[in-house]
Amino acid sequence: MMLNQRQTGFTLVELMVAMAIGTVIILGAGQLFLTTFQTFKKVDELSRKQEAVVFATTVLANDYRKSENKRDYTYILSKTTDNPEECSIRARRNGGSPQPIIGGLAPYKDEGECDTGRFVSLAKGLDGEDLDGFYHFTFDFKRGDGLETLSFHVMERKF
Repeated sequence: MMLNQRQTGFTLVELMVAMAIGTVIILGAGQLFLTTFQTFKKVDELSRKQEAVVFATTVLANDYRKSENKRDYTYILSKTTDNPEECSIRARRNGGSPQPIIGGLAPYKDEGECDTGRFVSLAKGLDGEDLDGFYHFTFDFKRGDGLETLSFHVMERKF
């Protein structure tokens, strides 16, 4: 005669279902981690660009607001030495050797060159004439396969 014994533990099917559910949960958590990590990298990259732009605009605006004869530096755009695919803004004092201010700028899209004339120029009036003491700055940044351009103006303050 057979005695009724209660089953203890899990069946093979129950274990397989639990493993499948656990795998889905772990894959979801891994995907969440990966997405968060990628987002963090993008935010870090953008914050570095923003920090560099704020620094560059502050330095340039402060110096170009002074009268031309009182300016401390002359600014040029030239190829970055460690990466020839990038341009950097360099400051030169009294004809000395140019010191880098900010790097990571993209070469001008049409010529592929670092063009100081495009980087800083006198702003134009409605009639196309140069406006004395009113400067136009243009930065090009690489963004994916294209370029992102930032332009701003600085007015010389005479006092």
